[in-house]
Amino acid sequence: MVHRVNQSHGQVRFTPGDVPAMMQTRPQRRDHTGEQVTKFRISSGTEVELGPMARDLLFMLRTLQSLTRAEGQSLREALDVEPGVIGVLSVIWLNPGISQNDLAATVALKKSAVTKVVTGLESRGLLSRQRVSADRRMNALTLTTEGHALIARMREMTQSWNDRMFADVAPDDRETFFRVLETLVAGYAAPGGGGGAGGEGA
Repeated sequence: MVHRVNQSHGQVRFTPGDVPAMMQTRPQRRDHTGEQVTKFRISSGTEVELGPMARDLLFMLRTLQSLTRAEGQSLREALDVEPGVIGVLSVIWLNPGISQNDLAATVALKKSAVTKVVTGLESRGLLSRQRVSADRRMNALTLTTEGHALIARMREMTQSWNDRMFADVAPDDRETFFRVLETLVAGYAAPGGGGGAGGEGA
């Protein structure tokens, strides 16, 4: 499967054929145990039976992440940003003055990875960090004018991408999907929730 990206007036547009073929699921039937049988049509045209794996969160998350990796890379290239930057800038935009430690916990990245991203963004003039007077060991992060301009472009592109991904999903189902994700993320992010620093991020 080839992912094609068209750039026009600062926007990223994906062609309709770029929707990952394995995302095209359709319930088929129920087996003798009463469990729903779900097949996926992959890029070769073959239908692959996943059975209970279609309801396995870790399997489905990993598969979806793999299928959309190339599109995420295309977005980052269009914005000229490294992995992790989209999430980092977005959280700072929504939480001006957030500390680096809280930022790392929010985007589920290692503190060392966030420090590297923040240093790079500061050198590009996209954010500023100041020592917190109550605790000189902490940095408060805020976006610069240039950072806000990049966020505006970023939001336009990512919104377009999300709308395309959910083009065949009913609005109510889309809202339910994200409410469930919010519940899961909130549960893991809470103290004792079991969450931890992950990989590169968006």
